[in-house]
Amino acid sequence: MAGELTCGNCGAVNPGDARFCDQCGTPFEVAATQATALPAPPPPPATQTLPAPPPPPGAAAAARPLPRLLIPVVAGVVAVLLAGGGIAAWWFTSNAQPTQASAGESVQPTVDEVAKPLATATPLPTATPTAAPVVNHAFKSQSGNLRCSVGAFNGVPGAICQQVNINYAFPAQACTTGAPGVFVGVTDSGAYWPCVPSFAEPAEVIAYDSPVTVAGMTCAINYDTGVTCTNSRGQGFTMEYDAGVRTF
Repeated sequence: MAGELTCGNCGAVNPGDARFCDQCGTPFEVAATQATALPAPPPPPATQTLPAPPPPPGAAAAARPLPRLLIPVVAGVVAVLLAGGGIAAWWFTSNAQPTQASAGESVQPTVDEVAKPLATATPLPTATPTAAPVVNHAFKSQSGNLRCSVGAFNGVPGAICQQVNINYAFPAQACTTGAPGVFVGVTDSGAYWPCVPSFAEPAEVIAYDSPVTVAGMTCAINYDTGVTCTNSRGQGFTMEYDAGVRTF
């Protein structure tokens, strides 16, 4: 059978020698509508398999296993290299010097700096408490002839007594200038003979045998023996109108 004809009006397929479309009756022009069968497309070219490239020169040697006699030698060389690397790393870390930190970086303290104890702060000096000022205790006998002051004189603890009128010879050791009468005193060092420019009469009258103690000094007046004053070690004096002055 000749080639097929396709109707341009309805698209129906008709025999190649048809003069009219069997479907819609549209006439065919034989010269223009004879179709020639198209040749079948050629088959695709066969895929060509390329040969694999030859291996590199060292690949074949690497693929081959080492002889048994060389295995211990290679293992020993590897062990020596590893040991040498460890020693080198230890030496480097032991002798490495600290680098100067760049601007903006914080410098970490070394082990020696951390272990170093902090400087001990010097405590502020504490003020030595000052002793309360000594207040002298002045008194007199009932007759007013014996007058004493117990406390401190020029900062030195002591006691001083005055006998205005006496019935005994004036002592050679007594001071002859200043206030009238005989003056005798006692300090921590013992009895002495002071020179007193003036000595005001005390207002307080002390009862007999009533000791007065100030700053370690004690004085008392007795009707028979007069006044007796002593320090903390028992050193002192007695003074009486008739008996005079006795130091001990």
